[in-house]
Amino acid sequence: MSTNRVGLLDTDILCFQAASAAQKSINWGNDWWTFHADFNVVREIFEEKVRYIKKACQLDKVIMCLTDKDNFRKTIYPQYKGNRKDIPKPCSYPAIVEYAINNYTSFKRPSLEADDVMGILATWSKFHSNYKKIIVSEDKDMQTIGDSYLFNPAKDLEPRFISKSEADRFFMKQVLTGDIADGYPGCPNVGDSLAEELLSDRLKFEPYEHTFKSGPRKGTSEIRWQKVPSSSMWETVVSCYEKNGLSEDIAIQQACCARILRACDYDFKLKRVILWKSS
Repeated sequence: MSTNRVGLLDTDILCFQAASAAQKSINWGNDWWTFHADFNVVREIFEEKVRYIKKACQLDKVIMCLTDKDNFRKTIYPQYKGNRKDIPKPCSYPAIVEYAINNYTSFKRPSLEADDVMGILATWSKFHSNYKKIIVSEDKDMQTIGDSYLFNPAKDLEPRFISKSEADRFFMKQVLTGDIADGYPGCPNVGDSLAEELLSDRLKFEPYEHTFKSGPRKGTSEIRWQKVPSSSMWETVVSCYEKNGLSEDIAIQQACCARILRACDYDFKLKRVILWKSS
């Protein structure tokens, strides 16, 4: 692999952090408040973050990845990120986004989030094929992109490699547990520990009929669920949804919310998303 390195930066987060850090408020009295920011400060905070990332990852080039105003996931699950709609962005956020676009190579595509742009570019063999591509993001969802390098500026000292098997398992875990921050619930009654246990031990839930042999319900029966070996991670996922009275279609819907797009999930000619399907 080439020693050249290109960073795929989650620019949404960088811009939000810079704009938030520089924002000041004034209480004018009589219940009047205003917010303001010195854009010189915003720009310097942003540039300092980029300099740190370039040094930590030894990058030769950076690419700014941004979110479009539309989001294809909302056509699948209208509640997606609905919990964020009333949260205002810092006042200088649009300006620092415009600055990033005007001063760096940037990518924003219709209906895609910055996460999707990073995932597609990182796994697209025709994009910077002579570079080692490094995803730079604090979003845990980027662990669903395999055969790639990931650097979290808030935690990592250097980029770490995510294998395809690790990424696929993390993706399935997200389908089970959902993501409160992104507003999709996943499977009811399945938390991190249960999801980890089932996926790691290759188990699924299977129904069986239990007959009471004593007590007031003697002679009657009910359906219970037991853990048995699973042939695939998706079989594990579907069994959890069915145990909670939900169909595989609901599991697929949640998977489409959790899926950060890879190059195989995007039609480059038609410029549209190829929705994930169970194999």
